[in-house]
Amino acid sequence: MSMGGDGVITERPWVEGARHASENLPFIPRRFQVGGRLQIADSPAVRTTISPSCVLCGGIIANEDATLEHPLPQWLHRMAGNVSENRVEIFSSDEQKQPTWRQLCLASHKKCNTEFARKIEEPVISPINRLTAGGRVTWSEIDAIFDWLDKIKSSSALMGAALGGHSLQLNYYETSFPNLRIGAFDRIGIFFRVTDKIIYLDLLDFLNYSFLSTPSAMLLRIKDLMIVYVSNNFLLSSTFGLAV
Repeated sequence: MSMGGDGVITERPWVEGARHASENLPFIPRRFQVGGRLQIADSPAVRTTISPSCVLCGGIIANEDATLEHPLPQWLHRMAGNVSENRVEIFSSDEQKQPTWRQLCLASHKKCNTEFARKIEEPVISPINRLTAGGRVTWSEIDAIFDWLDKIKSSSALMGAALGGHSLQLNYYETSFPNLRIGAFDRIGIFFRVTDKIIYLDLLDFLNYSFLSTPSAMLLRIKDLMIVYVSNNFLLSSTFGLAV
C-alpha cells in the first residue's frame, strides 16, 4: 500500500533556523552534503548554511547522526551487473569529474536511511528483479515500485543540485523531499524494453536545470528495461472527470 503522502518518517524534521546576516535570499538555502570522496565546490550562497539537510526528510543533520544514502541503491548496482565502480556516463568523460555509481550518495539521518530501507527499498527488490528478468509483478507490487520511483526522482533532483555545487538557488518545501513526496501526487509509469547496446544502469537527466527545479519526470534504465516515470499534481484528474 502506498505511503500516500503521509510520510515514511513520522517525526517532523528540524530545519535550519538561522541565516548569515549578509545573506539576501528570501529563504535559507539548503546544503546537501555529497559523499563518496567527491570534491564539489559549493556556490557562495550555501557556504553560510550551517548544517547539511537530510536528503530523505529535509531536516538538519548532526555529525553523529549522519550516514550516506544512495538515490540509486547499491542493491540496484549489483542487480544491473555489479556497476558500482562504473563511471556515470551523464558526467564529463574527464575521469576527475566523472564519479562512479557508488560515489553518487548524499548525507542522511541514520534513522531515515534505516526506515526507507525497510519501508521503501526492501519491498521492491524482488519485483524489480523479476521485471528486469522479464517476469511479471502484481498490482500491489506496482504500487510499491511507484513509491520507490518517487523516492528516486525526488532524491535524484537533490543529488543533481549538490553535484552542481548548489549553483541553482531553490526554495525547497516539505514535498521536495522523499519523506512527504512519496505517494503525494498523481503518477504514471511506462515500462518497455530496448534492443540497442547494453547500458547497464542509467538515470536521465537528473543534472538538467529544468529537472532540478521541477522534478516531475525521469527515465531510469536497468539493462534493457526502460522506466519512464511521471508524477505531478492533477496529472490524472481530468481523466477521471475531476476539476483541475
